[in-house]
Formats: sequence, C-alpha cells, structure tokens
Amino acid sequence: MFSKIITLSLNPALDLTLWTDTLMPDSDNVVQDERYDAAGKAVNVSRTLRYYDVDNLAIVLAGCHNLHRYEQQLRNERVHYRIITIDGYIRENISIVQPDRTVTRLMREGFYVEYQAVDEILQVLTETVEQNSLVAISGSLPKGINPKVFKEICAHISGLGAKIALDTSSLVREDIYEIRPWVIKPNYAELCGIVGKKRVNWKEMVEIGREMNAHGVEHCIVSAGQEGLLYVGGGRAIRAEVPEVDVVSSVGAGDSALAGFIMMLQQERDLDSSVRLAAAFGTAACLTDGTNPPAKLATANILQQVKLREMELN
Repeated sequence: MFSKIITLSLNPALDLTLWTDTLMPDSDNVVQDERYDAAGKAVNVSRTLRYYDVDNLAIVLAGCHNLHRYEQQLRNERVHYRIITIDGYIRENISIVQPDRTVTRLMREGFYVEYQAVDEILQVLTETVEQNSLVAISGSLPKGINPKVFKEICAHISGLGAKIALDTSSLVREDIYEIRPWVIKPNYAELCGIVGKKRVNWKEMVEIGREMNAHGVEHCIVSAGQEGLLYVGGGRAIRAEVPEVDVVSSVGAGDSALAGFIMMLQQERDLDSSVRLAAAFGTAACLTDGTNPPAKLATANILQQVKLREMELN
C-alpha cells in the first residue's frame, strides 16, 4: 500500500526505567534493576514495526550530547534510522516502578530547536519521502517548534505526495483539520484535550471521529486502555473490546496500537483485521517492561480474544 514507511520524531526520549522496593520521600531508595530504551512515540512505532519485520526508516531530531547511548539502542534493535543532530541533550524520562507496579514518571524537557534545524528537517524529508509514502509523526513538540511551524512541516510532507499518521497532544482540533492527516491516534485523555473537554462518552467519541472524517481525516483511532479501542472511518464505527490483562507498563502501548494498524494496512488486510490487530498490539504492549514492543506470543493470544462491536453512527 505504502511505497515507504517513515517515522518522524521531533522530541525523542531516552526512557530510563528503575525498579525499587520502596519509594520514600526524603530517604535513600535502593534501585534493584534498571533499563534504558531509545524511545519517543514515533521511534516506538518504528521499533514495533521493525520487531515485526516491517521495513521503515526513523528520522530522529536528536541532541548531540547524549546521542551515543540513543544510537546504540537503535542499533541493538536493528532500527533503520537517520539522525538530525542539534545542540543539547535528548530528554531522559525516568519511570520508577514499585513492587505493586505503581509507576511514578519524571518527564524532563529536552532541547530547544532553532529554525535552522527546521530547514534541515525539511531537507531530509525531501530526500527521503516519496510519492505514496506514509510519514508517522508522534509525540509532543519540542521547544522551538510551535504548532504553526509543525503545520509547515506537515504541509511539506503532504506536498511530497505522502500521507501523514498523527499522534500528538500538542495540537487542537483546528490544527488537525488544517493538516488533514490520513490517520490520527490519540488516547482518551488526548482526545479530550483536542476537543477541550474533561471527559467524553463512547457516543461522543464516535461523534468526534465522524467530525474528524468530515474534515479529511480518513481514519480516527482512539486507544482507551483496558476499555479497548475505538475506530471511526469509512462510514463505520467499531469498538474493539480487549481482555483484561495484568499491566506491567502502559508506556508506549498506544504507539504499538498505531504500528499494528499501519502494518495491517501495509499488508492490504481488511479493516476489521487492522482494527483487531491494533487493539491486540496495544494490549500486549502493556505486558512488556519499559517501552518494549508487544511480544509475538502474547499478541497472538490476545488477538484471539479481541471482540469487535459495530457502533451506531449518528
């Protein structure tokens, strides 16, 4: 379906996960184990696709001062990548996991992007994107890239004949209408933020998806954790119900769901199969440590338990 799959990470992260027996303030807490992941939402999509042998290229805007460790992790996972280096550090996020699996996350800020770097991003995109490519852009925007600049980057991608898969909490509804991505994949909280509401029900989620479709978004996918996943597009609204699992880490689960959807459409599978696998990927990813891709055996087991339910369109 796509001539090439590319992911664009403008604000990558080194995810450090620490396991500790206690987390007491104003006290020493001993770390029992730790792991590093080269992450960021778009890179997580690339990692999952690569784990399932789907060829793709990760374009990563990265600070040069701690780049070595990040690149080493990408090489370890055989991710094909192209780095655009700028001054500064890749942000390092810290997740502290306690014995009851409670996770405390410390989210650091990353580098500042000068406009010269935006010119380089556009040049790299020109060199790599081709007609009928898919470019998945995920994650928050770094300092220096505001929604206006981001929309310029998206317009450049569209002008090269590519489709856009979008997953970011940094935009409002009007921005998305202007970009007209091929697919959006917010989670529940992000969808509420996009439409400026504290909460929405399933019926309202379908209405929002339909509105997105009417403004040029072909596929609208909303991941809702243990509640499953909602797909709206092609004149249909499908809720994927998933089995209850013992969550190890939900970080990166939505990225895996997007990767599963992309993978199935790349293989020209039908819509029901694509939605089903997206839900299975997202759920299976919750069974892995850190931001690891969903394991193949767990995904296969969960896939058999995913139930699709057609929802009414208003």
